[in-house]
Amino acid sequence: MFAIMKRFSRNLLSTTQSRIAVAFRCMGMCALTRLAFGFLISQTDPQLHAAEPIKIQYMWELDPKLDIDWWPEQRTVLPESLESRLESPRAEVRFAASQTLLRFREHPSLDKLKMSRALIARLEKGEPESSVRLELVSALCQLGSAEDAKRLWDIGNQDGLVLPTIEKALTAWKQPCAVQLWRNRLVERKCTEQELTRACAGLGSVGTQDDLANLSSLVMDGTQSATVRLVAAQAIGELSHSSQLGLAQSLRAKPALHTDLFAISVLGRQSNSTDSEATLQFVSDVAEHGSLLAQRAAYRWICDMLPEKAQGRAREFFQRDDSEIRRLSLLQVNRTDHEDAIPILSAALSDPNSNLRQVAREQLLVFANRSDVHEQRVKDIIGPELAKDDWRSIAQCIRLAVELRQPQHAFRILELLDHPRFEVSVPAAWALSHLGTEEPVLAKMLEHANYWTNRMQSTDRLTPPINEYDFRRIGHLLEGLGVHRYTPAQSTLMLYVPRKGPFGLISRITGTWAAGKMWEGEKNEVLAKELCARIADKNNLFPEAMSVRLVATIALGFLSDRTTREALVVNDEPGDPIGFATTWALERMDSQ
Repeated sequence: MFAIMKRFSRNLLSTTQSRIAVAFRCMGMCALTRLAFGFLISQTDPQLHAAEPIKIQYMWELDPKLDIDWWPEQRTVLPESLESRLESPRAEVRFAASQTLLRFREHPSLDKLKMSRALIARLEKGEPESSVRLELVSALCQLGSAEDAKRLWDIGNQDGLVLPTIEKALTAWKQPCAVQLWRNRLVERKCTEQELTRACAGLGSVGTQDDLANLSSLVMDGTQSATVRLVAAQAIGELSHSSQLGLAQSLRAKPALHTDLFAISVLGRQSNSTDSEATLQFVSDVAEHGSLLAQRAAYRWICDMLPEKAQGRAREFFQRDDSEIRRLSLLQVNRTDHEDAIPILSAALSDPNSNLRQVAREQLLVFANRSDVHEQRVKDIIGPELAKDDWRSIAQCIRLAVELRQPQHAFRILELLDHPRFEVSVPAAWALSHLGTEEPVLAKMLEHANYWTNRMQSTDRLTPPINEYDFRRIGHLLEGLGVHRYTPAQSTLMLYVPRKGPFGLISRITGTWAAGKMWEGEKNEVLAKELCARIADKNNLFPEAMSVRLVATIALGFLSDRTTREALVVNDEPGDPIGFATTWALERMDSQ
């Protein structure tokens, strides 16, 4: 179900991105300008952006492991005759062919070399339609390689429409075809902001030490935009073989916005830029007193260039208000066996930033994988953290208990099924489906599941409504009861298989899968008959949900009752998920 939702959101996102890209091209904005602007946008606090909830997979998504391709664009057959369409006398056909190449540029059956040659041949003949020409060049820049740089440059160096796209490709390919044009722009400065940023980025990719003077002059030019100066500063950092401390100090001394960010950028990542204690002192001062963006850039510089220094200051930087700096400190603290690692990482489990909490848990797992001693140190924090009242830390430690296989915490996790925060109660049910192997725990899981099953069936209008997270929680419990084959839960599981009833979709999916697990390899004519009915329910007006039919097919495969073989008909539609499940179920029956 989650995969289907992801498929829908991905298609929507792809469509939106395509429209945005066309809009940018129509406005004449170069990609490098957008990149530089995007750098400034991306440095804002991650807490301002909506974070994805922690994804917990259901067992039916993992068992059995089916070769299901949820992404239709990857399995769609590549259109034929694209080469001939590029030579069509109709402009709209050539335009559509180039867009098809852009859309399917990562398709496994696309011969990129062959198509890039076809695109070059088409362009060299001359393309009179400007919109088609732009699409052809865009496709070539995506499919081509550095070997195409010279011919591409010869085709479009005098064409202002396609030149921005070509410059971006040359920069990515690190090809110097446009280097003289870029140098002239920096000297004359009689061009647009977008052209200057492309020139700076290009020189940062293929320039020499001789370009540093012009780049330095540009980054010191207060009349230029922040975007141009930032890209120029980054180009200096990429090219320079020295620390550029003097330039950085001069920049920071100027009373203007972002100058401390420019200062850090010009220092670059060259190994010999750390040869001076003064450089470290300068960067440390920016990390303490610079603007937010500059502080992040400065601490990132220390992490990249002087990791030992960064590790030594990890505890200090973890106290910062900025979540990105705290994240960088977590990544550093775990690189050594420093005694402060566990306290810092465990404290981060309750961080206000959800992404950082996940990083902390992942780093604790990295720490635990080093040795048995390290693993035990991490295991020792789970119990105390679960006993706390902080829901953030509890949610992460529930996952740790599963990832480190700690069933002794099952009784505490049972108590968390009634936690008011769904971020705790849903993972608690998921954890119990893995850790609840003992009869007393399974009995409590069934008691909880029965209570909510009765709630769903209740006709009392005063009964509080059921929400999505209640269905999810019960779903995980049902899976655990089925996979551990807890016999007292059989009658409960059977309630979720028929179509009738007030049960939510995810509860029906998990209950049906769990019923198949409960009777795996055994005879159950009542269940088998109901599963066959679910699979066959394709009513034109109100068909059974595809996800239910999918798990019903899987459950029938678990039973492996050969008398139900006729209910399984392989669908010839390419990539059909139920077709994969049907093939698996038939193979399983035949192997018994």
